[in-house]
Amino acid sequence: MPNRFTKTEKWDDIWFKSLTPLQKVCFIFLCDRCDLAGFYELDLDDMAYRIKATESDILGAVEGLLRGLIIEKGKKIESGNFVWIKNFLYHQRNLPLNPSNNAHASIIFHISTKINRFPDIPDILGADKGLFSSYGKGKGNGNGNGILLKTDEFEKFWIAYDKKVGNKKKLLKKFSKLSDKEIEGIFKYIPKYKEAQPDKKFRKNPETFLNNKSWNDEIIIAEPKTNDPIVEF
Repeated sequence: MPNRFTKTEKWDDIWFKSLTPLQKVCFIFLCDRCDLAGFYELDLDDMAYRIKATESDILGAVEGLLRGLIIEKGKKIESGNFVWIKNFLYHQRNLPLNPSNNAHASIIFHISTKINRFPDIPDILGADKGLFSSYGKGKGNGNGNGILLKTDEFEKFWIAYDKKVGNKKKLLKKFSKLSDKEIEGIFKYIPKYKEAQPDKKFRKNPETFLNNKSWNDEIIIAEPKTNDPIVEF
């Protein structure tokens, strides 16, 4: 699990102080277990097991947190549905979101995949709706060959990968054939790949990266060289 920031002043917050002990534990649990964008797929049975409470008590506690959470549109609080923590990105110091920032690009992608379920997110974050265009839900431009061009997602990839070489139109068509899972894997892989290979001239060209599905490759970090002499015994 990733490391997370925590705001110690929450214990002075009027809303947080008004919560019951179980509601406080559930809220901290959600902040610890959600994804990098603040989404958590409810699993009331798992929460009950880990927190050591009954499932009905967990349900009641989560219902009492709705001032700080959003449940996906048209759904109710039950296992399998998603909730989004309103102030999570703020407390993780990720606002305002910048698509040129590698970490933010991954967050933007995660929100984009769920924007139809949470249409109020742009207004809550004060962000332009175009930043979170609906992914894979009819948003894009047809090319006459039965392929929906995933223009917005490709642009985010183009910026995040940061090696702008190759035929962009050709790469867009290739990128648009990828599945949701593959694109999610790309956005998770890029920050680690760039950290391992910070000099872009040594990174694979985008076309090679996509053709070889290189986001499935192991990232190998070179050992630092040392000039210490070898001592023989």
